[in-house]
Amino acid sequence: MQVLIARDRKVSCFDARGRQAYGRCMTGARFVTVLLGLALTGGAAPVSAQPPPPPSGIEERLARLEEGQRSVEKRLDDLRAEMNRRFDDVNRRFDDVNRRFEEMQNFMLWGYGVTFAGIFALIGFVLWDRRTALAPAVRRMDDMHEREQRLEAALRDYAARSPELAESLRKVGLL
Repeated sequence: MQVLIARDRKVSCFDARGRQAYGRCMTGARFVTVLLGLALTGGAAPVSAQPPPPPSGIEERLARLEEGQRSVEKRLDDLRAEMNRRFDDVNRRFDDVNRRFEEMQNFMLWGYGVTFAGIFALIGFVLWDRRTALAPAVRRMDDMHEREQRLEAALRDYAARSPELAESLRKVGLL
């Protein structure tokens, strides 16, 4: 920092970048004001080695303040205990709600399980019933197909001996 004196004898302070720095240096007017203030007041006041005598009743006031402090601390402790009790009550309520949700969830899972088991049992029953109901019809169809084959064989054998029957069977497309 450098101090420059202008033409009109005013002192101004500038920092290294050339900007004016008011709070970093003391101008002449401020310096004179501080010196004059110290001269008129006599400098610094002497410090006494002994503490001043306590005012009357200060011990009584101090005792009342300590008692008041104790009562404030007791009230704060009571408030903390009350808050902790209330928080414990709220925590118990949340635990009860969580337990109820878990019970409902278990009930719903059992309900879904029973419903799906019933659906699968019904599908199994339908498939079993179809198979058992169709088995006799399939057997009967097989029997009828065998009978038809035997009848055709018999008719062909008889048609070989009877020309009228052979002509009839040719007309319908069996020979």
